[in-house]
Amino acid sequence: MTDTVPDFTILGAGLAGPLMALYLAQEGYRVDVYEKRPDPRKNGVAQGKSINLALSKRALFALEEVGLVDEVMQQAIPMRGRMLHSQTGKLSFQTYGINDQEVLNSISRSLLNITLLKAAEKVDGIRIIFNQQVEKINLQEKSFQLADSNSKQQDLVQFQTLVGADGAFSVLRYHMQKLDRFNYEQYFIDHGYKELVIPA
Repeated sequence: MTDTVPDFTILGAGLAGPLMALYLAQEGYRVDVYEKRPDPRKNGVAQGKSINLALSKRALFALEEVGLVDEVMQQAIPMRGRMLHSQTGKLSFQTYGINDQEVLNSISRSLLNITLLKAAEKVDGIRIIFNQQVEKINLQEKSFQLADSNSKQQDLVQFQTLVGADGAFSVLRYHMQKLDRFNYEQYFIDHGYKELVIPA
């Protein structure tokens, strides 16, 4: 069991987890972040979500609030619109905004994740612990069981406030679904995507 219980405990160190930790630390809170994957800065990025992200004005505002917008924008590529390919072979360009200043900014998901992790770890009061698989959560007792994926060591962690940033297959949401009067709906779209790598 951990010696001191932080103000907030976040499950997941993808994009949302470190960003939330930065926001909370700015308000003076102590934050622990637990991630089941290895540290992507040391072991490379795990296979999976490789498609680039499109950052809108809203996303840039969030990054500006934690002082990262300039660093992120150095890695981003502006996109002014999309090219539509019809079934007849006709091409048509569709802009994202009403002028050249209204763009979306394309950035590698892994680069953005690493930028957020580096920024969060520089802040006093934020700890990020990798290779930690949450096995079981006891919401009534405010604790959860962890298993280290390397050593297999089990640990019981207490929390004050628990934040779920652990993605589509959230362990926290799974345990919250067992509570009385907890509503949850999941919908699947009919479409998918195919990723093509085109050399520059």
